[in-house]
Amino acid sequence: MVRSNKVDLHEMANPACRKCRNREERCQDESNGFCDEATSVVDGGPVRCVGDWAVQKLHFLTQYVGIFGPGMKAKWGGHIQYVEICSGPGRCLMRRSGIEIDGTPLAVLQHPAFASFETATFLDFDTKVVAAVNDRIRRLGLQSKAQALEADYNDAASVLSGPARQRPLQHP
Repeated sequence: MVRSNKVDLHEMANPACRKCRNREERCQDESNGFCDEATSVVDGGPVRCVGDWAVQKLHFLTQYVGIFGPGMKAKWGGHIQYVEICSGPGRCLMRRSGIEIDGTPLAVLQHPAFASFETATFLDFDTKVVAAVNDRIRRLGLQSKAQALEADYNDAASVLSGPARQRPLQHP
């Protein structure tokens, strides 16, 4: 069983962050929360500006993954799927501190308990988010087990049929 109270979010100072105080300072209307000036110091990909609450959210989410995955891996024939709606691009920039951290896709995929899951699917309506997550999945070498798909989570039919329209994961 995985017992960890602190997850490694691969925190790094991002010198390009100007520590914006409000939405108007931090991004254009069409940016979907992406920083207009900074990119990831880890991989050069897009980052989304977040508040300090993001670390707490990631703590609770990874605690859930750490409990659910190992606890349920013997259920349903071991076919446990992780699905996340509104996944974000995988790297975030905390706007007050200028510290860059993993977002939920990377925090989940790199958690030791992820080994208990058969697959992970990350859904977002933004093609830039989907491309960034898929690039980061490839960098981790997990493309046979995880994927990001474009789906409009305001339209249930899009979410439910989206994965069927996309390429199926290659199961090991």
